[in-house]
Amino acid sequence: MDLTPSAIRERILAQHAVLRARLDGLDDIARRLRHGESAGRSVLEASDHVLIADLKRAAEELRALLLDHMEEEERLLLPELRAVDAFGEARADALASEHITQRQTLDAVLEGIRRDEDVPRLTTRVLELVRHVRADMRNEEANHLSPNLLKDDIITTGFIG
Repeated sequence: MDLTPSAIRERILAQHAVLRARLDGLDDIARRLRHGESAGRSVLEASDHVLIADLKRAAEELRALLLDHMEEEERLLLPELRAVDAFGEARADALASEHITQRQTLDAVLEGIRRDEDVPRLTTRVLELVRHVRADMRNEEANHLSPNLLKDDIITTGFIG
């Protein structure tokens, strides 16, 4: 499938919107669980166990979605970045390196989530993961998905002088 640079940009941004919705859901579950725990209860209630299971399932679903997303970016976006300008190779290398770090971080955090039942530690891990992924997407959108960078024509419309 041959996509134009703008179509690739739009596709990646649409995936980011889906990821943000998933992150919002994960954030919400973690905060509800944290709020219940901070209410001073010394014993987890049945609803807390349901939230813990929901949290772990949502985190695993996010992991699968993120891995698919990164694979698609590597397949579609990296070649475009390499070809876009004199800094393209450096941009592509930076994104590929970010993905390696993201996969390692994701796996480490998810391993902690899988085995952790301590609510404060579990919710802290999840909220850190949410913050990390949101920051990565903002960075990617600013540095790799700009419409001035990924465009279908080579004509620059800004003032050069």
